[in-house]
Amino acid sequence: MDSHVRVWDLVSGALVRWTQLTQSSDVGEFPDRSEDERSPVPVNALAYTWNGSELFCVLSDHITVIDPATLSRTGRNIPLPCHNVRCMTISPDPTKVALGLEDGAIFVFDVEAHTIVHGIDAHGYAVNMVVFSRDGSRLASASDDKTACIWDVASGERVGEPFEGHFNSVGAVAFLVDGDMIAAGNWDRTVKIWNAATREQHGESWNTGYPVLFLAFSPDGSRIVTAVASEESQTYIKANEDVELPRPSEARCHYLGTLAVGLQFYAWAEQTSIQVWDADVLNCQRSLTAGHSRWVTSVAWSPDGTKIASGSQDGTVRVWDTQTAEPVQLAEMRHS
Repeated sequence: MDSHVRVWDLVSGALVRWTQLTQSSDVGEFPDRSEDERSPVPVNALAYTWNGSELFCVLSDHITVIDPATLSRTGRNIPLPCHNVRCMTISPDPTKVALGLEDGAIFVFDVEAHTIVHGIDAHGYAVNMVVFSRDGSRLASASDDKTACIWDVASGERVGEPFEGHFNSVGAVAFLVDGDMIAAGNWDRTVKIWNAATREQHGESWNTGYPVLFLAFSPDGSRIVTAVASEESQTYIKANEDVELPRPSEARCHYLGTLAVGLQFYAWAEQTSIQVWDADVLNCQRSLTAGHSRWVTSVAWSPDGTKIASGSQDGTVRVWDTQTAEPVQLAEMRHS
């Protein structure tokens, strides 16, 4: 929302490159202005093409395409039929994008013909994430209505019943590599794995410690990246009470439900952290990948010399086993 696109190294956590996007003269209101004079615009959604050669960015009512290697514009600008886009995914071909909207709708859009393939009245509340399956035949969605769904791309119809049993907004969804299972990340600080065919949960829910805003599997399925709301705010609103909530352009706002006393509960992320998990999903095993995400500022040996504790600017203290050839994290204590 600060109009910047940043590229990060997932191994070291280092910032690789960044750029600030402004209104393009090709689609903007002020074509006579230089790039330096144009206003910065929020990046509502972005996605890599599957081969990594292009990066699509949703800016207001259009998509601008940039080169991931340089973060410079390619000159490709695609007008969109909607303004309230919350999330986007690109088909493997890549001829289509799917857009999840604040009002719960999903648009499947042909980026070559600039036409709508499907307009789906998908969810009762905002769509937080959409993602294509690896073969491009299906689409999964996550919503503030506490459900995740799978859709047939060819027909635009829902495949089976929604995945339910989530206590709060479903912030993120992802297909496993073979598409037989999906993972759903939730504002109740859990990730659930579902069998896509039977709609049964696979194993126990696992706790991320924070509300989940985004998740994705690595290409080989061995790792999961989660973006979590490490700092959040919330508010309760009485029926018919006129309270101004943060706009989507200001904060990632989620409607979480109505309490028994008649209060509606809204929450939004103020700060986001990225976690990388080593995952053996089929055997229900997962652990946070070793390594601090920011500078290590202190270390200490245990008295018996078998462990090292490390403290970091990422807000964690981690305890390591020194008796193995590779560092093994034994514990993590997280501070605010």
